[in-house]
Amino acid sequence: MTKNLIFTLPALLWLFQPAPAQMPTSIPPNSWISGTPMPTPRQGAAIGAIGTKIYVAGGQNNATVLSANEVYDTSTDTWSIRPCLKC
Repeated sequence: MTKNLIFTLPALLWLFQPAPAQMPTSIPPNSWISGTPMPTPRQGAAIGAIGTKIYVAGGQNNATVLSANEVYDTSTDTWSIRPCLKC
């Protein structure tokens, strides 16, 4: 992927229903690009970015609290599974 992109994680934006696994998207001049789907559908997750990595942890799927912990590498367009969170 190229530099100077804006990434969104649509699955995390749904308010009342868990979203299906969605793709990070970015905006080069006047277009959208789809990336690799997020492994775990969820809502209400914690999210943070360091360098080229976007970390997504926890959240819920319906009434189930999730311990999923995943990281998206924007430079390689890949998701990695991290050790689960302890609830």
